[in-house]
Amino acid sequence: MHSPPPPLVLPLGTLIAISHFCKPKEGASWNFDHPRESSVLDRWELKSLFGDDDDDDDDALFENGKDGEKKVVQKKKWKIVKDDIVPDGDHGRTLIQFIAKKVA
Repeated sequence: MHSPPPPLVLPLGTLIAISHFCKPKEGASWNFDHPRESSVLDRWELKSLFGDDDDDDDDALFENGKDGEKKVVQKKKWKIVKDDIVPDGDHGRTLIQFIAKKVA
């Protein structure tokens, strides 16, 4: 009988670093033969996956309560440390340089 592996649990402080081909802005086209467009990240794909990092509070997501005050609805699990677009240096393709740190 086959048992699935246990879930992967990453300790606090784990860093995920990714450098990958990425479109330079939302809605941009990809005019290169390599890699294929289906393998290229959309501009905000990683930020969406690891959680938006625009709040002043580094570790919480908020929503407005009935009284208009913000209340914490979920602790953020990841802090986005770097989210930059850079050229690849030889063909004019764009790469994302992305780092996220596990905080919860």
